[in-house]
Amino acid sequence: FGQDELGPRLANGQPAGGNAVLVLNEELRYPLFWVFDAVHFVDVGNVFPRVSDFRLSDLRVAGGFGLRLRNPFLVLRFDYGFKLDRRPGEKMGAFFFSIGQAF
Repeated sequence: FGQDELGPRLANGQPAGGNAVLVLNEELRYPLFWVFDAVHFVDVGNVFPRVSDFRLSDLRVAGGFGLRLRNPFLVLRFDYGFKLDRRPGEKMGAFFFSIGQAF
């Protein structure tokens, strides 16, 4: 999911934000060769206006795979995530690049 893509929206479609968030991540990392690691991951979560608005049925799920390039100074992360509960009109997934470990 893209930045600010989840959660409640205003009438004009802009993200409304919220005062409650649930994020669950699981990642399996394993060495491939030299300085490269492979990963598989699953992410579950969403943003809610208030804690009392939380519903299990509103949680979104994504999973994917990635490659990590390790060096003594930082980690480069290349991931592709798939929406496992894709809704009509949504893209299947997206590529992400980031620097450093997420957790």
